[in-house]
Amino acid sequence: LVAVVLVLFYGLILVVAFNPSLMGQRLGGDTSVYTLGVAVILAMFIFLWAITALYVKRANGEFDELTQKIVREATQGVKK
Repeated sequence: LVAVVLVLFYGLILVVAFNPSLMGQRLGGDTSVYTLGVAVILAMFIFLWAITALYVKRANGEFDELTQKIVREATQGVKK
């Protein structure tokens, strides 16, 4: 997950730095207000929200159960 995010962010910065005309291309011809850069950033934003939601869902389910199991095993036999 970290690698995906780093590749996306650094890839975007590298494209903007070395080929800014690519990100400046207008979508739908010369009359469009939107550029490819806007579409890419919007797509990244949506994608990052989606993978964050998937991670939170998994963390609240699978990872919480694993943590509780580890705590139970670690405290087994400990007097309170």
